[in-house]
Amino acid sequence: MQRTDPRTSARGGPRFRPDRVTMLLAALGVLGAALVLTRQVNYGAGVFTDSLAYLAAAQDIASGRNPVLPNSPPLFSIALALAGVLGFDPVAAGAWINAAAFGLAIFLCATWLRRKTQSLFVVVWASAALIVAPPLIYSAASILLEPLFILLAMSALFALDDFIENRRRSRLLLATGLAALAFLTRYPGAALIGTGVILLLLQRNVSLAQRTKESAVYAVAAAAPVCLWLLRNFLQTGSVTGHFQYQPLYSLSRNIEFAVAEAWEMLFGWSGFAQTSGRQLYAYADGAVVPALAGAAALAGIAVFAVAAKRRGKPPPEVARSPSIAAATKMALFAAAYLATTIVGVSTSSWSEGFGIRHFAPAHPPLLLAAALAASA
Repeated sequence: MQRTDPRTSARGGPRFRPDRVTMLLAALGVLGAALVLTRQVNYGAGVFTDSLAYLAAAQDIASGRNPVLPNSPPLFSIALALAGVLGFDPVAAGAWINAAAFGLAIFLCATWLRRKTQSLFVVVWASAALIVAPPLIYSAASILLEPLFILLAMSALFALDDFIENRRRSRLLLATGLAALAFLTRYPGAALIGTGVILLLLQRNVSLAQRTKESAVYAVAAAAPVCLWLLRNFLQTGSVTGHFQYQPLYSLSRNIEFAVAEAWEMLFGWSGFAQTSGRQLYAYADGAVVPALAGAAALAGIAVFAVAAKRRGKPPPEVARSPSIAAATKMALFAAAYLATTIVGVSTSSWSEGFGIRHFAPAHPPLLLAAALAASA
């Protein structure tokens, strides 16, 4: 009687068995989503002026009317409309979508970082830092676009990185589709397309003609859905953004100051978040002492688990093929492109607010990953 290898499936292919580190990283993602949901249960999901616009557009889409979205593309509102058609409350659906996107983003970032560094401690530290990052918490606990955009943008970057390293055509197609969806979520997704074009053009051991072709296909396909949306806005309202133009509230120099202040506060002023006007959303322990202690205990348990796993596990073979500095450069490039695009956008278009914490949120994961890779190099 022929014996079956327990490492293979019944069809003869490799059996998928997640190792302990993968399970740990998945637990980190679940923990992040759970903390955000706990925050929403205690205080309710944050609903702002932009949130009302997304919800109103979702109602229009669900009713078959033309949506009016003055500051953003329609993907998030389409997701809310779909939830409404299925019988779910759009506000509750938005809260669940953002919590799930937050948890998935943490898991994907941790999994990608694990492939780039031999230090499991760095991976766990970076994951924990993402879980407690105030800009991410602020966005994930509110009905805002940023959590979905972060998930799609980081996934597109990871797929593009895999294509550049391994030349698998399916990864380029995946990166293009994800970039298109990210751009269809937020207009600063244009930075993702620009970053991808630069990375594709700078590939090594690939002919110039091939690099040019790949970058052109990537840019055109990723930008096409938003171009159609902008054309629709122009035909209906006479404006590509779908609303009347008025004077920006803050100048370019002022918005640069805001961006620097947000970065400085993130690095050196975490305690100020709970005391700053309009930012009580960050204060986990304000009326939520038990969830805060539970989260701290969970993080402590994860740290112990990480030490044990580090002693038993071996670094994945992909580590040797991907230098940390090169990977950090890719993340830093996207973060810089996104920040520049957003700062210019809030300074020159008719947005009703200057650069704020929600605008900084999508730059936080790539900057954190770049710092973690640079530290472990």
